[in-house]
Amino acid sequence: MVPYFVSFVMSGLVCAYGEQEYKKKNYITSNTCFFISFMIVAILAGIRDFNVGTDISFYGNPLFKHAEKLADLSEFYVKHEEIEPLYKILVYFTSIITDDPHWLYFFTGILIYGFVMWGIVKYSKVFSISIWVAWICYLLLFYGNSLNIMRQSIAMAIGFWGFTFVINNQYVEFLFSVLLSCLFHITGLFFILIFLVYKILEIRNTTLIRMSMILGLFLVTIFYNQILIFFMNLGILNGKFIRYSMSGYSIAINPIIIRIPFVIAICLFISKYTKEKGTSSLNIIINNILGNRVIGYFLMIMVVSDMIFAPMRAISVSLYRVSLFFAIFKCIAFSRLTKILKGDSKIIMCIAIIFYLVILWIYQNVIQLNDEIYPYTSSILGIK
Repeated sequence: MVPYFVSFVMSGLVCAYGEQEYKKKNYITSNTCFFISFMIVAILAGIRDFNVGTDISFYGNPLFKHAEKLADLSEFYVKHEEIEPLYKILVYFTSIITDDPHWLYFFTGILIYGFVMWGIVKYSKVFSISIWVAWICYLLLFYGNSLNIMRQSIAMAIGFWGFTFVINNQYVEFLFSVLLSCLFHITGLFFILIFLVYKILEIRNTTLIRMSMILGLFLVTIFYNQILIFFMNLGILNGKFIRYSMSGYSIAINPIIIRIPFVIAICLFISKYTKEKGTSSLNIIINNILGNRVIGYFLMIMVVSDMIFAPMRAISVSLYRVSLFFAIFKCIAFSRLTKILKGDSKIIMCIAIIFYLVILWIYQNVIQLNDEIYPYTSSILGIK
């Protein structure tokens, strides 16, 4: 547990300093800090032992070892058609430059945490969030996942970064980011669904529409299997999605309870939460003048959607992983809570969020042993 928290604290402090320099427009210093910040946790991911995170033994090491034996990329590419193209290329070229798989997980970390950090900084340009708080929230919420579901974590990071193009009406760039995301893991397609949620809000942001979308997402969880089979029969989704099929819907109370405090917090400050000030995006300024306060309500729907989809873990871990595409926006949503308040209220909210997430991290990773990332061991560092 100590290696994780030491790394998170170091990364968070460097990020916080970078954010201060960013506000002063000292971009060389701030970008250097942001780079160091995500490199700290990328190194931690790279030097971990191979028993930290289950997907290392499932496809990470086996792919790497097989790539070492093959001199021809095309042969390696064809023999692993079940793996997405860009991940195979990453594995193959890493195996060329080194015979140590630790480098693969280091490069994987650079992709994941680099795109997330880049995304957070980009989000800070268009609406009010705290960069360092968003970064700490990401580490406490998703770092464990990233050590386990590596391909999907890359896809999530790229899609999260690419979604900033939607906010700025750069749809070609967004579609490119979705394509890039899918080339690492096919579930990147779910960012299209998130895009539709955002665009519906942008067109008509009313209480009826918001409640209808939440109800619609709840119905999706109930009839998910039928919807999945329907799109697979149409050929829109390929056979890889069969792993995400399920046989029913389960109401697991625990995943809902641990998410309720954040939903309540957003609801308590909903007026401030959905009011945008000081943004550099002309599109968002116009929306705010017209009363169409999209960002705050969009983030709220993502938080609620995560709470709706979370119980799916009781049915299928693979299916639960799909819900993470909604959940990744929580790091932005929680950071925004600290930005809309002033004075002591802001400090109290910041402390409360981080304290709660730390307790949650310990409960999920140390007590429940989620993702099998605890205890952290590293023969390179001599941590056993």
